[in-house]
Amino acid sequence: MISVRSSLLKGSIKTISLICFGITLFISQSAISIAADYPPIPAPSLSPALLPSPTQPAPSLSPAPIPSTPPSPTPPTPTNQPAPTPTVLAPITLPSVAAPLQTVIANSNERPAAPPVPVNANTISQVAVDGRFVNINIAPQKSPTPGTVGVAVTGDGFNFSLSTTSDNGGKTTIGSVSIINGQPVVNTPQQTTINTTGTGFKPNDLISIYVFSVGKFLGNVKTSGIGEFNANVKLPNLPIGLHHFQVTGLTSEGKTRTITLFMNITPETVAKPAAQSSLLLIKLTVILLIIVQALVFIWRLFGKRRKKEKEGADAKFWM
Repeated sequence: MISVRSSLLKGSIKTISLICFGITLFISQSAISIAADYPPIPAPSLSPALLPSPTQPAPSLSPAPIPSTPPSPTPPTPTNQPAPTPTVLAPITLPSVAAPLQTVIANSNERPAAPPVPVNANTISQVAVDGRFVNINIAPQKSPTPGTVGVAVTGDGFNFSLSTTSDNGGKTTIGSVSIINGQPVVNTPQQTTINTTGTGFKPNDLISIYVFSVGKFLGNVKTSGIGEFNANVKLPNLPIGLHHFQVTGLTSEGKTRTITLFMNITPETVAKPAAQSSLLLIKLTVILLIIVQALVFIWRLFGKRRKKEKEGADAKFWM
């Protein structure tokens, strides 16, 4: 009986030790998964001077997932004509937007004011008006709101921006802007709130916001009396990797304008300081050692008790 208990206790100690060690490794290294059509994109540092991106083939416009109840009428899908290659500039400053700040959170009861234009992983950042691609300038946004970084888009009669929080009290880097495939891209963690602004839309109208690869409708935002909008948008729990952020609405002339930008979803801690990571690993190692020492103490205590029981049994046998 004592031999069976001893074997069980040894097995339990080994199992618990392995589980603790596995937990330590799991916490110290984040597992990253992504849908096959949107592979993870490395985030190179922002170049001080941006050159025009090379000519790219026309984006594939194969159907992508869209909400199950698309509204009507459906705007024309961009034709197969080659999309103009966006001109990538040095960082620029957009005019301030006077529209009041709105908060957009996905609501299952809300219906899109305008349907999306399907995109896939190969679609470059682009703008289409009534199904025809238009020339745009796209660049990192210079001197946005303190503590944020973003991408700015300018075109004929409109401006647009997409930005995210750049730091957490100076302790942890949250968001950034990188140059991917010759274009500036906003990097932001999962389930964060990003800001988007726009000008040149129909006054007092609704703009619909979507995110791909999941083809999810995030909500509508209302334009001001002069066709501007300013909104904080809560992102859903998207897979790590490259996605597209899309807004679509009417211009002041009643045409449908769709803006589609790259957006890179990163792990929760994008660039956690090495000192903090090392400290966390040290703490986990100390906790693991304490657990192992406690198990060793229990094992020794059990061994002493077992020895006494055996000596008592031997004494009774010889009496």
